[in-house]
Amino acid sequence: MQYYFSLQFKILNRHIKDLAIHPAIVYLLAGGVFAVISNTIFMQVYYAPLVYIALALGSTMGLQEANRNAFLKWNYTTKTYQKIRIIENLIVVTPFLLFLLYKTELLFVGVLIILAILFSFVQLKNRGDFTIPTPFYKYPFEFMVGFRNTFYLFFVAYGLLVAGILSKNVNLAVFAIIIVFLVSLTFYMNTEDKFYVWIYSLSSKKFLFKKIGVALFYTTCILLPIFISLIIFFPKEWWMIGIFMVWGYLLLLAVILMKYSVFPEKVMLKESFLFALNFQVPPLLLILIPYWYIQSLKKLDKILK
Repeated sequence: MQYYFSLQFKILNRHIKDLAIHPAIVYLLAGGVFAVISNTIFMQVYYAPLVYIALALGSTMGLQEANRNAFLKWNYTTKTYQKIRIIENLIVVTPFLLFLLYKTELLFVGVLIILAILFSFVQLKNRGDFTIPTPFYKYPFEFMVGFRNTFYLFFVAYGLLVAGILSKNVNLAVFAIIIVFLVSLTFYMNTEDKFYVWIYSLSSKKFLFKKIGVALFYTTCILLPIFISLIIFFPKEWWMIGIFMVWGYLLLLAVILMKYSVFPEKVMLKESFLFALNFQVPPLLLILIPYWYIQSLKKLDKILK
């Protein structure tokens, strides 16, 4: 069992090093971003501990995939397998537990530990037997693949919307918009093979506009029910809803341009750091978007000429 966790840690570090980033930097940045987001939730949301527990349990869903669990069962005894699953879940929720301890929410610390252990006995249906239907198949591939890997997070977003409406908490409801945009941003963190760009019979400018148009359209499809519900139930806060929508669309635009500004290479530390800065200094987007747009055209011209 010790060898299994040691191997998983080495694999994780190897994936990070493939991005030409030292793992320690990633861990520090991830910890900082996690602390900022956690603090924001507890400042803006009335039922923050409940939301926090939902997010923590949602982050363990990937560990419940049937194929990886079948692999573990083949290689370990039933007793060892269950120990591994419990430890895995507890490792994933540890950052959430530490922040709940920092907020002295001791009751919710106990609840989260119990639920994390119980969730280790849950296993998702084998995707080989069932393909998750997605409406995003016409224009592959980011939304089609991303939706199938993270579909449960959209249920979390819609759950927050309903909870926010029922409790008349606009901050909680608006958080649904933030989750949808954050999840959509992750769809563009992977770089496709150069061949999948080369097959487009388009100029660099038209290719970029096509990618951006698809991203905006699909994101709007997911957000439209949330946006309409917010406007109906919180009409006085239309300006705040509008700000988050515009900011989210700008971040989506930025992440697409950032990806292709270094294409076919992967996004490195410099770009990741500049993108992360936008969460603290939103006006920076007005500089980075045109810069990354110009760089994207230069990179794509070499492939689509």
